[in-house]
Amino acid sequence: MNKNGFFAIKPSSALGLIGFIAVSLLAHLPAIRNTMAAGLNCCSWILLILALALPVYCIIVETAELKKE
Repeated sequence: MNKNGFFAIKPSSALGLIGFIAVSLLAHLPAIRNTMAAGLNCCSWILLILALALPVYCIIVETAELKKE
């Protein structure tokens, strides 16, 4: 724990977390949720892409940070 918040978080991790929350909330808007593509609604497509892209983003960022050290 740190004194400025509950947990210390790196800026890159904070960006990933904020992006995850924002995209997840936007995916549930009625205009997006009611649009269908290839038998699935766009909400499902967005959340699927997010579930695949976020771990890749984290791996790339952590690798870049380890190379800096």
